[in-house]
Amino acid sequence: HGLDVPNAALDDALLRDARFLSDARLLAALHGELRRRLGPEDAAAVLLQSGFVHGLRDAQRASFDHSPHGGASGIGPAPSLLAFQLRSASDALGVVLCGSWPQRTEAEAVTIACGGRSDAPGCLASMGYTSGWLSALADSDIFAFERRCAADGHAACDFEARDASAWRATGDADALARLDTIPFAALRAIAERFRSDEPAPTDAFDADSPAVHVWGPVMVVPYAGEETA
Repeated sequence: HGLDVPNAALDDALLRDARFLSDARLLAALHGELRRRLGPEDAAAVLLQSGFVHGLRDAQRASFDHSPHGGASGIGPAPSLLAFQLRSASDALGVVLCGSWPQRTEAEAVTIACGGRSDAPGCLASMGYTSGWLSALADSDIFAFERRCAADGHAACDFEARDASAWRATGDADALARLDTIPFAALRAIAERFRSDEPAPTDAFDADSPAVHVWGPVMVVPYAGEETA
């Protein structure tokens, strides 16, 4: 607790452990517990905010200095904590990114938490994560809003992402209600605080050491002879 965001329930434990993003049963339990403790609106805010911080941090860990790789749109490195598909379009308000979460993990979680079909789109942490990831990529305040959700009977979980100012120009009451729960500057500060707590990368490597070295998704086991291998 004690973070500089409107909701004190957005605590260190939720921000440090991202497993809930890819585990439907864990995410279902989180949805249910937050709703019980906070009510639906504050629970939605916490899920959006925590997802945003994880998306922002995940994108910051990737290098944007090289040629884009992965991802359906080809606009940047693929997200690692939550898969999404993305395509770029435009309208009178500017660039709009349309996408979906093909694994529908959070929709499954919402179905479990509700004991059946939901009465509204419910992929809140996924919206937050995608917003954070795109905000880091674009160095701007981007919000991804779910338009259709498998949890309320649609075939897919589809979202639309725009700059925050463009969302405000749409006057879309449902999207703006969610957007207003994301304090972009405060969440960026939290992500930066967590980033500063991470150990600095090192190139030190002892070929004689039996230790296993891990850098993100890369694991290196020093070769110490055929018998040992």
